[in-house]
Amino acid sequence: MVRRSLITLVILLGLAGSADAANKCVNPAASGDDTTSYAANNGTTVCWDTLGRAVWGNASRSAPDATEAAKAGDTVLVTGGTYHSDATTGVNSTPLYNPAGTGTAGNYITFTCVGTCTIEAPVARGPAIGADGKDYIKWYADVTLGYSWTMVSDAAGGNTADTSANSTWVNVKPDTGPVVLNNTTGSWLEGLILDGGAQQEQEDNYPGIELENCTSCVVRNNVIFGFQCASGNHNGAGIMLYSAADPIIEHNLFYGSGVSIYIKGETTFAQTGVIFRYNLITSCLAANSGCIFVYISNAARIYQNIISGGPACIEFGGLDAVNASDADWAFNNTCISPSVAGILYNGSTTPPWFSGGRAWNTIVYNAPTVILWADSTFQVDTYLDYEHNLYNTFTTFANDSTATSYAAFSSWTGAFASQDQASPVSITSAPGFANAAGSDYRLCTGAGTPHASCAGASAGLNLGVDLGDLDGDASTTDNINAGAHVTNLETIGVETAQAGGSTTYHLRRPGAQ
Repeated sequence: MVRRSLITLVILLGLAGSADAANKCVNPAASGDDTTSYAANNGTTVCWDTLGRAVWGNASRSAPDATEAAKAGDTVLVTGGTYHSDATTGVNSTPLYNPAGTGTAGNYITFTCVGTCTIEAPVARGPAIGADGKDYIKWYADVTLGYSWTMVSDAAGGNTADTSANSTWVNVKPDTGPVVLNNTTGSWLEGLILDGGAQQEQEDNYPGIELENCTSCVVRNNVIFGFQCASGNHNGAGIMLYSAADPIIEHNLFYGSGVSIYIKGETTFAQTGVIFRYNLITSCLAANSGCIFVYISNAARIYQNIISGGPACIEFGGLDAVNASDADWAFNNTCISPSVAGILYNGSTTPPWFSGGRAWNTIVYNAPTVILWADSTFQVDTYLDYEHNLYNTFTTFANDSTATSYAAFSSWTGAFASQDQASPVSITSAPGFANAAGSDYRLCTGAGTPHASCAGASAGLNLGVDLGDLDGDASTTDNINAGAHVTNLETIGVETAQAGGSTTYHLRRPGAQ
């Protein structure tokens, strides 16, 4: 059933990637008819009626037909409206709208919402969209035009479907969420608005988006909020990762979930190369957790994010020798007003299953404690490296949860000669934000200042060392600004001011060292 709303269908040219690619359309308000064949659907005036027909190749999910479904290189233009399904999946990893076909490298199957596409699945018992066992699937909406795929998730049902009070929601069961990319390569999520819902009764994992056994997937320009477990712990997450290799997660807005991202576990292969950048996080609610939680990971690169309003901005961890965290770097982030600490280590300490971590070029502002670790036996100077940072307005610089405390920055650097003293040395200074009261965390430059409230140049200018080649000059040793704004031209959060879907700059990986 589709509750219809009429919107002008805009033809987006150039999205298909092969000579055989075609535009197809779903338009229930005008010409939609699910008896239309694949060949007859012309992408403009002869369309299908339901989203399921485009995805499954059949109006019934139980009888998918890849020959009649969207194919590699196709772009399906979906007219804005409400798409309601009473089909049941009951599988944590398989979306309701799991494509019958599969894309190939350079030839996505793209489902493009033209307007606001609201998905309702009150008896799904699993995710609504994404991909499972299919590659190069793209769910896309152009945020610069105000378009979106929109879902409200219902986690209240436990192990039973709730079809009455929440008939407009996506009903999920424990250990899943409304969007899942599983066992897929190169799949892409962009332009989603995901609401975790008013009822969160489950205790198990409850993410807005789950990436599991996912290679080179992209998640960008989404708004994700309200994903919490009943107890409020970090298993309620905007995005959760299991065995995600080389994903790029960028330009998203997170708020009101337990944590924004939980790089959690490994199942079938190692979790490596996570890139989490240009994201705006305005609140997270899990007690004593980092809004960015790096738990089981190798060579994650977390940079140019702005994090405010959570217990801690960034949390590092590690479980055991098999599920360890190694060489995870967080650099050029801006951390504002955490309630517990700026940077937290909270992993196993007997022995500590974490090594090679870096926290560089970071601004931590207005924190009770800048650095906090969970156990006095953890050798913080051995397993984490803090350099080229700017710290301002804290009560205690560093401590653990049991005994050791370093009240002043000087006592920290006096105790650990390996920390915060590489040139340029870390400093305690006012950050010189353009307009902190207005949440403008660009750095004042002194000349050509970005805001009228600037008075002089920020002490964070050229304080950092560009280990990620963020300025694109092929050098990882030159000096750059500390904090998220390296050039003061970056968009942190959703890119509403520029075209979405670019694969040139945004997929460039930071330099390794």
